[in-house]
Amino acid sequence: MGQANAQGSGGDGRAAPVDMPQAGVTVAIEGVSRRFRTGFLALTEVDLTIGAGELVAVVGPSGCGKSTLLKIIAGLLTPTDGVVDFGGDRPETGYVFQDAHLLPWRNAIRNVELFLEVDGVRKQERRERARQALQLVGLADFEGSYPAELSGGMKMRVSLARTFATDPQLMLFDEPFAALDEITRNRLNNDLIRLQRDRGVTGVFVTHSIGEAVFLADRVAVMSPAPGRIVGIVDVPFGGDRSAALRTSAEFAAVARDVSEIMAAYEVAEGQEIMAAKE
Repeated sequence: MGQANAQGSGGDGRAAPVDMPQAGVTVAIEGVSRRFRTGFLALTEVDLTIGAGELVAVVGPSGCGKSTLLKIIAGLLTPTDGVVDFGGDRPETGYVFQDAHLLPWRNAIRNVELFLEVDGVRKQERRERARQALQLVGLADFEGSYPAELSGGMKMRVSLARTFATDPQLMLFDEPFAALDEITRNRLNNDLIRLQRDRGVTGVFVTHSIGEAVFLADRVAVMSPAPGRIVGIVDVPFGGDRSAALRTSAEFAAVARDVSEIMAAYEVAEGQEIMAAKE
């Protein structure tokens, strides 16, 4: 289908096996603005290009339009101005939300099968793909467990498996680990970075955590307060070396500081504008 959370299969009702991922896709966001019917301008002239197989994290203050931008990339919202160009047809897209959104009456493997079932993939094929996806996220022994029997981290792993089972070319993450404790969050960061790099999927990851952004991303895009726009991009020079020790290194702290300084500069500027307006 090429739509968020409803990834397509072949015309014969079969989807490509999980162990044969599609290549990532380039995403070019050009002059994107979004004004809601209330008149609120959420985004203004956003420009950002994401290379095939690259993961870009997007950080910024609350209300700056990060989630709005993600929905525009997914095709769930239409920009008021500007375009999102994929160099062809809209790619198969997976969307991972802050909540796992599992159906409580389905066990883990049937939750992973859900999008494949919607796409008309045959029962045997979707069961095989779901089982492989659960193995990828370390939940092979829990395929018969229901959501009420799973921890928060395990539920998010099922959500990731559900998305990867559909073989997306583009994955969009809207603060999927924000509600989890730090230990679980770090473990899921490790899982995600392994899966994304092994499969070559293009990713956009929205987060409020600068540390999470730097650990996961190839680049970090910083957004201004609303109306949101990209005010800085920080390269993350660590390549594939994303071991646990990286989080406590001086190099990691230096990159995180660069991101923090960009955000702080615009917070100060916004505060000065507000004070000037009151005078």
